[in-house]
Amino acid sequence: AEDELAAAGMVLGAGWAGGRGMTATSGPGISLMQEFIGLAYFAEIPSVFWDVVRVGPSTGLPTRTQQSDISMLYEGSHGDTQHIVLIPGTVEECFEYGWRAFDYAERFQTPVFGMSDLDLGMNRWACSGFTYPDQPMDRGKVVREQEVFDAFENFGRYLDVDGDGIPYRTLPGSGMDPILYRGTGHNPQGVYSEKPEDYYNLMQRLRTKIDNA
Repeated sequence: AEDELAAAGMVLGAGWAGGRGMTATSGPGISLMQEFIGLAYFAEIPSVFWDVVRVGPSTGLPTRTQQSDISMLYEGSHGDTQHIVLIPGTVEECFEYGWRAFDYAERFQTPVFGMSDLDLGMNRWACSGFTYPDQPMDRGKVVREQEVFDAFENFGRYLDVDGDGIPYRTLPGSGMDPILYRGTGHNPQGVYSEKPEDYYNLMQRLRTKIDNA
């Protein structure tokens, strides 16, 4: 990618299409990605971002380490947002949280952040080896078969069928409509709405699924 904006857009494009996308940057890069992060949260697009934290604000001390981006990651983008943030303390945890971040992003259909720092990210570390996952990838609530799709009485992209705040989604190329992600206010069917009750219910549902993460 030519810059942070393009990198964030590519990550969202991969998540929208049913793939897995991740990009890594430092605090200033996360600042530039805020608009896409907000879109991923509100439209519920799985995406993974790693922040290798250095001293800020602004360019700060780019060769020194700090852990000052916590609040920015937890509440990134404008508006009322809250995000899943994984904070490793060792190289082994960096590896583990790397694959777990993808599972959480798809399970909860939301951006997930890994927060490392310059000390972990740019030094050489000795370790005993990495533990590979012993379970299948968690791809979340994706409707892949027409029979499953037809079983829905009234499919809505943002309809909370199971009461856990997480809706079902379809993927491009599946032949099952709607392939819908909306970054503006919407109702459970994904139809544009500015009704107060639709906005309130939407924000409560988003909060519910993150609180349950």
